[in-house]
Amino acid sequence: MTEPYTLFAPTNDAFAEAGYDIDAVIADVDPTLLFQVLTDAAALGRLELGDLPDPIEMLSGNSFAVTNDATTVTIDGLPIVGAPIRAANGIIYGLGAPAPR
Repeated sequence: MTEPYTLFAPTNDAFAEAGYDIDAVIADVDPTLLFQVLTDAAALGRLELGDLPDPIEMLSGNSFAVTNDATTVTIDGLPIVGAPIRAANGIIYGLGAPAPR
């Protein structure tokens, strides 16, 4: 996989505020579930915040609503928080809450 990707991932603080012990979750994760979660959190291409399409299609094939009210951008109702993390193969946006499951 050499394409650039955009990833949306809850911050550690978001997991903690939701009551998750992230170390325990990672240690006990089912690989199949992890694949589903990651493909549901990643979109093809390096998408800057102002260029996010609505809806945004994820690698899983699922699409999520994007809202931008000039102060907050949300993906499926989850707020994007903090500065984006830019990497050689894409960009990561932190989410202020984990997705409900």
